[in-house]
Amino acid sequence: MKKTLLSFLCLALSTAVLAQTAAVKQYYSAANKEKGAQLKTALYKIINKHTQRSYKQLWSDFSSTDRRADGKVWDMYSNKTNYEMQGSAQGAQYSKEGDAYNREHSFPKSWFNDGYPMYTDLFHLYPVDGYINGRRSNYPFGETDGNIYKSSGDFSKLGACKTPGYTGTVFEPNDEYKGDLARTYFYMVTAYEAQIPNWKGADGAKATLDGKTYPGLSSWQLQMLLRWAKEDTVSTKERERNNAVYAIQKNRNPFIDYPGLEVYVWGDSTAVSVDLLAYTNPYSGKVDTTPIDSSLINPKDTITVIPTPGDSTSNGSAGLSDSYVLVTSATDLVEGKHYIIANPTYSRVIGSNQGSYFNYVEAMVDANGVTFSNDPDEVTVLTLRKNGSNYAFEVSTNKYLGYGTRNSLTIDSVNTGEAIQWQVVFLADGTHSIQHVPTSRLIRYNHSSPRFSTYLSGQLPALLYVENASVTGIGTVLRPQEVERKNATGLYDLSGRRTNAKRGIVIRNGQKEMLK
Repeated sequence: MKKTLLSFLCLALSTAVLAQTAAVKQYYSAANKEKGAQLKTALYKIINKHTQRSYKQLWSDFSSTDRRADGKVWDMYSNKTNYEMQGSAQGAQYSKEGDAYNREHSFPKSWFNDGYPMYTDLFHLYPVDGYINGRRSNYPFGETDGNIYKSSGDFSKLGACKTPGYTGTVFEPNDEYKGDLARTYFYMVTAYEAQIPNWKGADGAKATLDGKTYPGLSSWQLQMLLRWAKEDTVSTKERERNNAVYAIQKNRNPFIDYPGLEVYVWGDSTAVSVDLLAYTNPYSGKVDTTPIDSSLINPKDTITVIPTPGDSTSNGSAGLSDSYVLVTSATDLVEGKHYIIANPTYSRVIGSNQGSYFNYVEAMVDANGVTFSNDPDEVTVLTLRKNGSNYAFEVSTNKYLGYGTRNSLTIDSVNTGEAIQWQVVFLADGTHSIQHVPTSRLIRYNHSSPRFSTYLSGQLPALLYVENASVTGIGTVLRPQEVERKNATGLYDLSGRRTNAKRGIVIRNGQKEMLK
């Protein structure tokens, strides 16, 4: 489809010639030679973390991501609007098409309960006509004759779905942007792989998602989006927007960088290990051979752990394993074993102590438990101790999880007493709550002010997960004990970028090493 060139700021990762530049290939290096579901998960681990924006910042962000060559707002829902960027029509009242534009969650926000960082992720947020956005509501994308509504010139339509597999009401964008929105959805179910099993119950999402990490999309929706992506291939508009979002959020959409990558993830090439060094576009057959240091591609044959893992409880220091499973009964509560606290809805794990609450760390949290792709120092690992007929959670030697005043969740140096007494209460639905015995306060996750703290009511569940010793991989590493560190020169992170990190997993000479 013909699309007018966007006028963007000059960016470091230019795609003027090819999408797969050497820098882009390095960014995706950890996903090389993967296939199908494993490829999707490898991409998830690369792109799921990004710089979170505020909702207000999106207005100015659009000036970089969605400005037409003539300086007007690039509206993908209407072909009659000519809104001035950040002009009087921005967020204004409307009664018809052409009155005002607003911020469209193309992946409706109700599907993920207005949660962050999805709420402000620019990869699925676009400035569009407010009236058409309102008509779209939270209906899934689909194909329709538009028996309910058609925008000016039948550019966008709303009505009964005629795509095989679904008969409900759908919103159909114009052919010119169907590929853009297909790749947007491919990004969303990949970047938020760990969260999407929790989103299927929402209206609209029921028709779009399958409740699984893979494939993530319902069968009819997936087949339609694959067809849309093939018929409307990656445009200059998308490449420029991808770069603009990267400059703001510091993450990328791989389905724009590698046109046709969806075929290797969900299509008829899921059995093919995709070569990101010499990528073959499945639609054109073209092979890209932009040179790159091959030692950075897929360096996962050898794992070197520094220092050699040992008994992480021998000196009272808790360790971090690569897998934890949900505590489901009292038999899972074993003194001396390691535990973490996490919220499955937003894939948040309890992080570092902030005095009166605990920060969070993002990790893969789903029905299978919690899985870490590296060794983040910020995670608070708890060692279970008996405290009379109740339990205490040891954070480090003679430091315990405790309750202070109001909603505070603190670290207490007293190893006995009421302040550090906790119960794990098992509920009828198979989950549980972590309750402070004297006050009946619960450890909960606050998604409005992201943190773990204690509450008498409200907020979101914080569940207890126990170390899964049966899973192999990156082993338990002593924390917070200091050890001699290797020289960090010539190191790269898992995205293939040079780093001076002194902790965590790095790449040296084409091999992974864990610095601790």
